[in-house]
Amino acid sequence: QIFFRFLMDIGLTPLTGTTDKKHMKEDLQVLQWPSLDNDSIAKLKKLIHD
Repeated sequence: QIFFRFLMDIGLTPLTGTTDKKHMKEDLQVLQWPSLDNDSIAKLKKLIHD
């Protein structure tokens, strides 16, 4: 879910492909989370790009 929040914060729409209702609900709960702070976003971007 952290990665989903990250993707939304950088303007992308995450796709799960799940058909499990429990997983769908868990994924949608991310919409209620606060956005990640700039430092967290920068650290995640560094992990992905390095």
